[in-house]
Amino acid sequence: MPDGIRVPVGVVASLAQFAETPGTGAALMALAPETLWRLLERVWAVRWIEQPELAAWAAPLHEWLMIQPSPRQARSVVAVTHAALDAGLLRLTGAQDAQVRREADPLGAVLTTLRSKGARQANAEEHTPSEVAELLARLTLGRDPLASGSLCEPTAGTGGLIRAAASEAAWAGRDVHTFEWAMNDVDPLAAVILGLLLISVT
Repeated sequence: MPDGIRVPVGVVASLAQFAETPGTGAALMALAPETLWRLLERVWAVRWIEQPELAAWAAPLHEWLMIQPSPRQARSVVAVTHAALDAGLLRLTGAQDAQVRREADPLGAVLTTLRSKGARQANAEEHTPSEVAELLARLTLGRDPLASGSLCEPTAGTGGLIRAAASEAAWAGRDVHTFEWAMNDVDPLAAVILGLLLISVT
C-alpha cells in the first residue's frame, strides 16, 4: 500500500467520477468492502480507455487499487467512501452545472486536511481561501472580453488560483481552451491533483 495520504485522496478522486443521480450514493455505500474496491479499480480501467492521459497522470492516486486488499485495507476504503459521500461529494463533483464542478476542490481539501503541519511547513504550503483566489482572478483577468491570455502560477499547490481563474474566464465568456497555462509545485501529490484539474478545466 502507498502512504496514508494517497489512499483517501485516491478514493475521493475515484468517487468524483460518478455522476450525481438518484440512488448512486446509497448504492455505493451499500457495497461490500472488496466489491467497492474492485469497482473503484474498474472506474480507472474505463478512464484508461476514455482518457489515457488523465489516467496515466493520476497513477499515484489509483495504482494501489491493483493489489489484493487485506480486510483492513478494504474497510479503510469503505470508511473514506462513506465519509466523502455523507459530506456531499457527489453534489459537487457530479453536479450537472459545470460551474459547480469547476469550483469544487475536494482533492485539495483532503490533501490539506491530512497533510501534517510539519509537512506543510517544509513545502511552504499555504492554502489560499477561495474568496481570495476569486478576487485575485478578477483583478488579474478583469472584465476584458479578450478571447485569449496566459496564466503562470509557480507555486500552484492543488490549483486554487487556477480554478478561480478558469471560473472567472468562463464567467466573462472566454474560452479557456485558448489560454496558455503554466504552473508548478514542489509537492508531487499536489502536482498530480493540479494535473487533473488542468485536464478537467481545459
